[in-house]
Amino acid sequence: MVVESALAQTTAYQFSVAAPRRSSSGLDPVQLDQLWGPPTKGVLKCNIDGSYQEGKFEGSMAYICRDDQGRITDILFRRFSACSPFKSEFQVLTLTLQHLHHRGLQDAPLELETDCLQLVEIVTGIRPPPWEQWPAIDETLFWLSNFSLLSLRHCRRPANLVADWAAKAHLAHPAQNFTLSLMLELLDLLYADALAAGCNLPL
Repeated sequence: MVVESALAQTTAYQFSVAAPRRSSSGLDPVQLDQLWGPPTKGVLKCNIDGSYQEGKFEGSMAYICRDDQGRITDILFRRFSACSPFKSEFQVLTLTLQHLHHRGLQDAPLELETDCLQLVEIVTGIRPPPWEQWPAIDETLFWLSNFSLLSLRHCRRPANLVADWAAKAHLAHPAQNFTLSLMLELLDLLYADALAAGCNLPL
């Protein structure tokens, strides 16, 4: 059931109105960044995203960690107080780094991906941060300094689909974490990512 649904989603994506163009070597490189890609062997890829609810000063995060075969190795959802979408993006990154530190992964090869370009540019020093956000940025940079083999990268939103969907779903269901139907939908998206990337997940 999950596999069939994932295959259907993958097919629908690949043959949508903005279907990827193909060259002699496969997908056009311009379109490859629309798809989630597995990390190299031995590296863990962590996709993160946040969702912010205007007027309620509340945010939610999703952290999905997968190996080179697209298998989930770790997952985290959390709600938190937030005052703006921008601030919530830094909170998501900080909470993720704290979680990884708690798991003892400071020296593990890690790839963190987010679809928030502004966050990546500020953390990597490409763009200066707003002065009023310095306290949040300082905390993020402190936690980031604890990791020796971690890279933070920007990805297109379609390539971050699972984390984006999970953060929004978690924020939309305050009375529970995830119902069975939501978990099945999350698995569908994970299988769709893996299949589109050519991974061989167990049925």
